[in-house]
This record gives sequence, structure tokens and C-alpha cells, in this order.
Amino acid sequence: MAIRDYDGPSVECDHCAGHGWVQVRRFGIISGVHEEDCPICCGHGWRPMTDDELADAAEAQEQERIHGEPPVSVQEQYQCATLAKLEHQARAIRKGASA
Repeated sequence: MAIRDYDGPSVECDHCAGHGWVQVRRFGIISGVHEEDCPICCGHGWRPMTDDELADAAEAQEQERIHGEPPVSVQEQYQCATLAKLEHQARAIRKGASA
């Protein structure tokens, strides 16, 4: 796996579809189709986000924060799972008692 030489958010390269290489047709002595490192992402498969992409991602994240469900803590997940388990056990007991 190639090591990225940049920090920060990145996206899959559109030019090589994240493969890190592109097919290039050569003519002459070495004619044919050859795989070469992608010139856009330098063979990494990922590239830094542009300023427009960063702005769009920030806007989408803000919209998700406003209109999406609030984040759930681990404690809340544990409490919900415990309640669901107790309800399931109670239903099983009631079903067994009525049979």
C-alpha cells in the first residue's frame, strides 16, 4: 500500500477510480496498452480534497447534524440493548405462562 505524502481529508481519485494506475496506449517500439501510475494521484489512488469539495463536505455534514438523528452515546446504546433484552425475556415468560 502506498503511503500518502499529504495530510488532511482525501477522496478516491476519479481519474484512476482509486486503483492508482491508468491504462495508456503506447506506439512505437513498446507499442501496446501499458499500466502507468496515475498522474493525478501519483499512484496512491487517493487525492487531497479541493477547496470546493471541502466546502461541500462541510455543508453536507452541517445539514446531517441539523436534520439527522442526534449522536447516541455508548451508554445510551447499552441501555437500549438492556431494555430490549428485558422486554424479550418478559414476552418469553408471558408466552410460556399462557401455554
